[in-house]
Amino acid sequence: MPKKSDPLLGFLPPGSVKLSSGALDLIKTTHEKSIRDDRGRLYPIIVIRWADSRRKRVPQTNQWRDLGEGPSLIGLDEPDVPEGAVVQWDDIRFAVKIPRSHLIRYFQPMLDCIEDFPYALKLCEAPIEPSASASNENH
Repeated sequence: MPKKSDPLLGFLPPGSVKLSSGALDLIKTTHEKSIRDDRGRLYPIIVIRWADSRRKRVPQTNQWRDLGEGPSLIGLDEPDVPEGAVVQWDDIRFAVKIPRSHLIRYFQPMLDCIEDFPYALKLCEAPIEPSASASNENH
């Protein structure tokens, strides 16, 4: 439960979590095809939130796969998401609401697609990029 003094209401500030290109593609596909309200209107903001359990249908089958806890995509209206938490990417607006207790396990948390099931997200460690100063230390 976020503290009442938290202006982002439990949402993370932009840049707190990296997103792989696969995760961004999944967000875009989900926004374009799936997340609609009762009237068939696309929700204006996609939210990546933590779910205690997740199930996804295996494409082109009637089988379901249990994915356990992890990040899940939902759609929300603008009044339900603080403006300071929203990221604009292409024509899509999204925000992340993952408890900080799940992030502290990682030096640089990243959202990526599950390797053998790219229709769902996982929280993992971002690859470490070599810095220019490290490679030029003795030059």
